[in-house]
Amino acid sequence: MSATWPILARGVRYRYGRSEVLRGVDLVVDRGEALLLTGRNGSGKSTLLRILAGIERPAAGEVRIVGRDLARQAALARRAIGYLPETPSFDPELSVRETLLFHAQSAGLPGSEAATAVESMLQLVDLFDLRHRPPQELSRGQRQRLAIARALVHDPEVILLDEPLARLDGPGQAELVEVLYELKAIGKTVVVGTQAPSTLAEWADRLALLADGQLSVDAVDRFWSPAPGECLIRLVALGDADAAVDILAARAGVGELQREEVAPGSTLLRFAFGGEPGALAALIRELVVGGVSVVEVGQEAPTLVGMT
Repeated sequence: MSATWPILARGVRYRYGRSEVLRGVDLVVDRGEALLLTGRNGSGKSTLLRILAGIERPAAGEVRIVGRDLARQAALARRAIGYLPETPSFDPELSVRETLLFHAQSAGLPGSEAATAVESMLQLVDLFDLRHRPPQELSRGQRQRLAIARALVHDPEVILLDEPLARLDGPGQAELVEVLYELKAIGKTVVVGTQAPSTLAEWADRLALLADGQLSVDAVDRFWSPAPGECLIRLVALGDADAAVDILAARAGVGELQREEVAPGSTLLRFAFGGEPGALAALIRELVVGGVSVVEVGQEAPTLVGMT
């Protein structure tokens, strides 16, 4: 059965010096599944994605991609992987088109098939008119689109994207979300690492929360469902928090509200909440629909709600 899973990780451990970032992580992702990988900055999301992509080797544990052991069959396994790093880099000697063509051919596509795939991908990410330029002449958003195209051009079975919405403007983010839905519709297995899971919550089948080196995986709404009775909720929003305050103030079940700016453009909101189970998930959806960028939701009590 394990050979049929696109992603299988068992007992994965990784250390930075004396700090153990991943402590026996287990993960199984099914074919066609859309998984959000989230956690605080520095929790190990990017490290785990690099291990799944075969770029980093774990200190212990096993990783299989489409049934192939990454430690023993690395070349074959990597051909099945499309990977977007958090900070993409490019060869300055290659043009945009050459970048994609080189990657497609390196992944095993024959010449004519690779050329066709490159042309289609350039159209998809709206870089066709810039195909002869070197990457360093592109804007940040255009370079991000090029990196996404590089991850997809060889038609991989498993797609690993680390903060794919970063450096994209509003329209660019909307276009990428459409691409993610298309990938899901055709049965691709996609894992997206992000600190802002609310943006893609409706797209995802499950959410994986990485905290203290351990991974918890469940249905998305389970991370946003409070225990019965009143509890204290903490919520971190990016940008102007006034919209969040207005929505919370008008919502039944929301009690005393405290507001604190924890970093430039980042606001911590604490409030008492006495809604029924499932009501918190509805409240979070209302905030997101109202234009609030929710990056953390947690319950200041023993019961986990989100990224506490």
